[in-house]
Amino acid sequence: MKLKQQSGVTLIEVLITVLVVSVGLLGLAALQTFALQAGNTAYQRSQATNVAYEALDFMRANRRLFLDGAGVSSVQDNFTDARLLSCLTVTSDLTDDVATVNVRWLDDRSINGSGDGDCPDEGMLTFTASSRI
Repeated sequence: MKLKQQSGVTLIEVLITVLVVSVGLLGLAALQTFALQAGNTAYQRSQATNVAYEALDFMRANRRLFLDGAGVSSVQDNFTDARLLSCLTVTSDLTDDVATVNVRWLDDRSINGSGDGDCPDEGMLTFTASSRI
């Protein structure tokens, strides 16, 4: 009895190929999601850096006001609504003619504060910049 030679592909081979390709595509989708999150975090960090240096420039432009101690609270008022950073707080300190600006923002956009300034402590990032004014 002579066996017939096989031609074509079997259903098992097709199913295994579909499984391998689908796992690869899921990995690619996860990689794309991670890249988008990393890009968003980088954007937020650059915005926080810009806010901090704008606050320092504001303090340098109004040097006499800050050296007299009257303008430190105005930094928070002028820069809290800036950019698209969630739970943004900008604080400043002036010691020995050196201004320090702290910018805090919520990194994880899935955690939302109540909207009345009540922001969670977890997920908060801080950028600090100092300059002589």
